[in-house]
Amino acid sequence: RRFEGGPRETSAREREPGRVAQVAAARRAFARAFDAAEPTITAHDVPSGVSDQPWGDDETRTGALNRARRALAADPAAAYGVGLEGG
Repeated sequence: RRFEGGPRETSAREREPGRVAQVAAARRAFARAFDAAEPTITAHDVPSGVSDQPWGDDETRTGALNRARRALAADPAAAYGVGLEGG
């Protein structure tokens, strides 16, 4: 699905080298969804609010949602937040 008026800024939580591929996938998804050549993604170190090693889908999902919300709150210029959480 394509969205009109694509994001000018998107905040992502990850700066870790192991997450580079996931952030690149998010960048491609936003570019496709909004017909944007290169969306701006800014990394923010934000807490997940779950254990360091989440157990199960529910805790992993909660951690990712918390990171997305906190990344978005950390960047007033962002239109969307993306949170990545491994479990």
